[in-house]
Amino acid sequence: MAGEHLREVLAFLAVARERSFTRAVAQMGVSQSALSHTVRNLEERLGLRLLTRTTRSVSPTEAGQRLMQRVAARFETIDGELAFFENRSIPSESRLRISTPEFAMKTSLWPKLVELQHQYPKLHIEMMTSESRDGLPDGYDAMIRCGDLVVKDMKTVKISSEHRMAIVASPGYLAGRKVPMTLNDLAQHQGINTRYPPDGPVENWTLAHRGQQTKISLKGPWTFNRDSAVLEAAISGCGLAYLPKPLVEEHVNSARLVSLMDDWCAPIPAFHLCYSAQNLACAALDLIGAVLSAKLYD
Repeated sequence: MAGEHLREVLAFLAVARERSFTRAVAQMGVSQSALSHTVRNLEERLGLRLLTRTTRSVSPTEAGQRLMQRVAARFETIDGELAFFENRSIPSESRLRISTPEFAMKTSLWPKLVELQHQYPKLHIEMMTSESRDGLPDGYDAMIRCGDLVVKDMKTVKISSEHRMAIVASPGYLAGRKVPMTLNDLAQHQGINTRYPPDGPVENWTLAHRGQQTKISLKGPWTFNRDSAVLEAAISGCGLAYLPKPLVEEHVNSARLVSLMDDWCAPIPAFHLCYSAQNLACAALDLIGAVLSAKLYD
């Protein structure tokens, strides 16, 4: 019954906009008698006359004008959204190279892009993990960056929610040591560090407490350029690690790691897909952005 009602409303809108059954017939692809019958059914069901008919013209009544104002824009919105996705089909084989931080790949891209690739088998994706904070690397079509690192002259699409960091250590490491509660306590511990560019500095930990940010560094014998390696070192008892919370939650829940000083752990801005509007693969990147951003509201 709902489908029949929609057809009646669409028929009425076509006639009311064209102010002619003849012109509306060309749009609807039905006979004039069928179109007239459909509109009459709607009027009888509502108990209202929606169109004033004369031998020369057709015009909406006051009730018809009110119905047009209330529903026409909604149908236009639906048509626009359907056209958006129809226009983002991938007509030929597309190969994309995307530079992404490891954490973003694990939490915001995978397995969402797997589902997309199954839907569009002509889409070939090459993802390279990189912790670079610079602009789009040479030879790449797109990059994933935190919201505070997006490039202003590029198209950007938000693809994740915000996360928080976490300070973690293994129960074995903490055994016989004072559990840290303050910044001074942290200074007594061994840190597992990260250095992303080989010639860059060791990363500081950015902590946030009661609206104040503090940067600290902990000495330790281990330094890595991948979060996954830092995580494994923490589980192995090599010291304290400062990692995105989604990466460690499973291990905290299974008691392989202990979460520490939660009220000192800073938020991570949302990730964004960034690419140039002039890229030849822009249609495919638009599709990826639409799918990834839609997943935020599933």
